[in-house]
This record gives sequence, C-alpha cells and structure tokens, in this order.
Amino acid sequence: MNLTSANKLKMPVLAMGGDHSTGGFLGDHVRLVAENVTEIKISNAGHWIAEEQPAQVQQGLLQFFLAQ
Repeated sequence: MNLTSANKLKMPVLAMGGDHSTGGFLGDHVRLVAENVTEIKISNAGHWIAEEQPAQVQQGLLQFFLAQ
C-alpha cells in the first residue's frame, strides 16, 4: 500500500515515544501518512516506555482514548 499526502489515514493515531529514543521524531514521521496525529513524548524514557515510565504512558493513553 502506498500512502501519499493525497490519501493519508483519517482516523486518530497516537505517536508515543521516549525522549531518549523515538520521541523526538516519531510524530513527524507518522504525520507523513496520517492527518489526525497526537504526539506524546515520554520524559526520561528510551525504547521501553511502558516499563520505564508506566505512569506517563498510562496518562497518555487515557488522554488519547478519552478525547476520542
């Protein structure tokens, strides 16, 4: 499947990454293929965000899903 700016994903998409890993660029990359992107950077976390900062991940997920 080839996603272009002409046919980006319409549904809400969550881009969540650690500030020591993908958090700095993940949102920008997801916006290449999706229109409705929520970006959350988890502070003091690397690749394993759920294990490193579970409270921040839980809060981010709740905010994302309750906003929909």
